[in-house]
Amino acid sequence: MSVDVTVAGKSIPTDASALKSFRADLNLAFHLEEALDALLETPLGSVPSSASKTSVSYDSPAASWNPGGGPVQFGLQGGASGVLEVVTSGDLVAFTDGLDSPQRTSVAVPAGVAYLKLTLNFNISANASASYSGGSYGVTAALDTSDTYAISFCKAFSPTTLLGAAIGQVFQSFVLPLHKDTLGQMSDGDFLLHEFDGNLHLSFGAYAGLDQVLYAGQSSVDVAKTFGTPLATLSGGVKPEIKANVSLDFAFQYATKFEALLSKASGTARLHLFRSETATTATTLKAELTFDGNATASITSNAQTVGDSIVTAAGGAGTPGGQAIKAVVGTASGEVDKYVNEVNDKLTSWLKKANGIQANLQVAIETSSARTVLAGYDFDLTSTNLAAAWQAAIDGDFVKALQTGAVSLDIGSGLERAYQAKTTFSCNFFNLWKFTSWQQFSSNVSFVYAGNNVFHFVAKVGRTTETDSMGAMHSMDFYFSATADSSGTNASNITADLHIDLTAQKDRKAADRIATLLGQIGGGPACDALATSMHAFATNSANGTAQLKVTIPAGAYGRVQCDPYIGDKPQTGSTANDAQNWKAFTQAADDLSAWPLKDLSTVSDQGLAFFKSFNAWISLNEAGNGSTKPNRVNIGNPFNNWPQSFPASIDTSSRLFVVASMMAGQSFMNFCADLRALADAADVNAAGTTWEGLLAMITKAIRSDLNVDFLRPAALATIRLCRAPGGALSTISGPSAATPPADHFAVSIGL
Repeated sequence: MSVDVTVAGKSIPTDASALKSFRADLNLAFHLEEALDALLETPLGSVPSSASKTSVSYDSPAASWNPGGGPVQFGLQGGASGVLEVVTSGDLVAFTDGLDSPQRTSVAVPAGVAYLKLTLNFNISANASASYSGGSYGVTAALDTSDTYAISFCKAFSPTTLLGAAIGQVFQSFVLPLHKDTLGQMSDGDFLLHEFDGNLHLSFGAYAGLDQVLYAGQSSVDVAKTFGTPLATLSGGVKPEIKANVSLDFAFQYATKFEALLSKASGTARLHLFRSETATTATTLKAELTFDGNATASITSNAQTVGDSIVTAAGGAGTPGGQAIKAVVGTASGEVDKYVNEVNDKLTSWLKKANGIQANLQVAIETSSARTVLAGYDFDLTSTNLAAAWQAAIDGDFVKALQTGAVSLDIGSGLERAYQAKTTFSCNFFNLWKFTSWQQFSSNVSFVYAGNNVFHFVAKVGRTTETDSMGAMHSMDFYFSATADSSGTNASNITADLHIDLTAQKDRKAADRIATLLGQIGGGPACDALATSMHAFATNSANGTAQLKVTIPAGAYGRVQCDPYIGDKPQTGSTANDAQNWKAFTQAADDLSAWPLKDLSTVSDQGLAFFKSFNAWISLNEAGNGSTKPNRVNIGNPFNNWPQSFPASIDTSSRLFVVASMMAGQSFMNFCADLRALADAADVNAAGTTWEGLLAMITKAIRSDLNVDFLRPAALATIRLCRAPGGALSTISGPSAATPPADHFAVSIGL
């Protein structure tokens, strides 16, 4: 007897010569539930879901062995339990990716495949002389029978395979991890998920660089015109540069309870490393993360490397585009320094010990109760260095494994994904339509860092409104950006988004106002939690920068409605949509305490409520225009025509505040009409959509700073009108509560 599997007294055949990690001389015996007896001749694809999971018991005496002659010892105790599961659809394994904005992801069962998943609970220890990357590997030096570790082996079958035959194969093919033969014993399509205690040597921080080029403008027509110029060649092939230095920016020792998911397919073995979802509070307290040496956060990016990234996107240093970009960037190294300093502020937060004991990076990992991916590695099964790479990995030294050249780091998941979010940047190229040559571009464009990993290339000539509004990025900015598939001067798949960016630097009150706006969006618990954290940041950071970046795609601002006009002529007698937009603006101003009227002693609470009503605006508009019907487009002369229905007791100075406040509401109604016009245009190539009204409002507010608070309610009202039904946000990301930043608090929202 080698491996004996029985169901209701019936033995399921196994081939002793085909055993992988189980030894034939151990005489291992397993028993499955009797209910499976009636299903042994059933194809896997026809096994009912009610019978798809069954328990497994180990009936032999205690046994232990070291697969592959390695240092790791696995043991099965008498009476040990396990689970056998048929998986024909859905998720084979699910996990969480991301620290600041965790997302659930999974390994899905592909169509036309059925998996048999066998989970057994083992004791694990290391030989007394074995070390694991600077610390003991496993539980104790001797086999500890009190703790067990789940090992799940998943084998792929055709759905037509009979259950009995599949059971025999999954037992004889069962592969144990952490030894030199693990990869060789696995077949294509196999998955191996296992828990272990370890002290691993890990690293991340593979790259920093440009990851997106956007065509931008204050007008949808501006964006559309770009694609008729020779300059619209910037969007293709933009990828962040991967560093050649495999030691990466961050290296650390991490001792805790891990999980690993190993898979094999088409010449590549893939290893996902997780922080275990079964880690208890006791495990968390024992866990320890120590950065190598005197680690300091420092991205290697500087003015030269940032410039090189953008030059490459423009075609390279040998092209006219690359030369033009190089000339512009070369005169603005201080703007690049702002980016580098901001990124290093973000990265430094990982190194600090917020609770005086653990580094913030560890706190962020350990506060997650889910299986959280730390890193992903691809092993090249054809590499001559594979054996050395795999040995380094099972020794726990993934830094050494990377240095063999047979392993690559997955730059799209885990800690590397978090690093990417903090170090990659995008570029907005504003109003390229103005220029017909790269020479014109290089002599008439400035390079500005707008914060939150965004650079702007801004035309220094053109409409005054553009120049003035772009100069106010330190407070608030409304603009459009678009991506497209570009080939020469032709473009397709153009997507234009509206952006609302708010920034407060070294200004606690302004930062607190941004936090208040964030909290009023109504975006759900994650949004509310970030607002609370930003309020705390505003209180505690006198010199910090707070930013809120909201991206509103066309599908979202297409939810905004307005009453139709042609020119200045209303097309219906209804004002229902305008009244709704007015209400959204006044409610936002209320929620942000942005009404100057509330501070006027001559305006009572009853009067304030009246002035915020849509009917009051109708009276003011009709009086200002000398008409009997309201007209949203025509302002008239409201400052010199106080309506008879308004309180006569209000003094002249206070009346100016009343009128200015109500005119802000009228501007917002016209802004909503502009949004509606753009949405109705179907795409940014459609002619006839202009934004002069919006530009005038922004420019006037920014020039004088007198009306800047009206942009905050305009922003909040716009976000609320564009939200999906129920208020759900498409995306939201920001600093983890476990690792609050000291100098820079940036939140990004997508509707």
